[in-house]
Amino acid sequence: MEHAEVPMEARAGAVMERPVEGEKSRETRNQTRNLERKSLSPARTIKKPVAPPASRAKNAAASPARNTKKAKEIGRKGEEVACLYLAENNIQILERNWRCGAGEADVIAREGDDLAFIEVKTRSSLNLGFPEDAITRDKRSKYERIALHYLAAHAQPSSRVRFDVIAVVLIEEAQALLRHHRDAFGVGE
Repeated sequence: MEHAEVPMEARAGAVMERPVEGEKSRETRNQTRNLERKSLSPARTIKKPVAPPASRAKNAAASPARNTKKAKEIGRKGEEVACLYLAENNIQILERNWRCGAGEADVIAREGDDLAFIEVKTRSSLNLGFPEDAITRDKRSKYERIALHYLAAHAQPSSRVRFDVIAVVLIEEAQALLRHHRDAFGVGE
């Protein structure tokens, strides 16, 4: 397992928005002001849950789409970082986001005589655990089927097939922590 800090290139649209520490949102400030105005004395202040206005309720229904969009953007950034790392380490990238009937391989690469099928997992924080922990038995099995499809579709010189995981944690706009797990899993695991 290798650890590397890889700088990300600044690209249009690649800025990650973060809340400023200690700053309340406009909505929170307005709710606080309204509670202060309504209370007669500190002892009589009653905090009631505030129902969201109709406009917020509409936006709440749309939030899964925004979360999916944000997750895809985080994943795209992680793949960019992983490909920069692979290129810097003289690992030849053969395919990116290669699709077949079994699914999609993030990266297919050649390192010496090895043909590597690489799953890139990216997180913007460790709140949900390490990125590599998200590789399930089903995902491993899916990668095995993807490898079979790729080998059937592309004549390859005699190669050893391996399955790697590159875990990326985005730290700042231009910085990421990367861990490359070579031979992260094998056939049938």
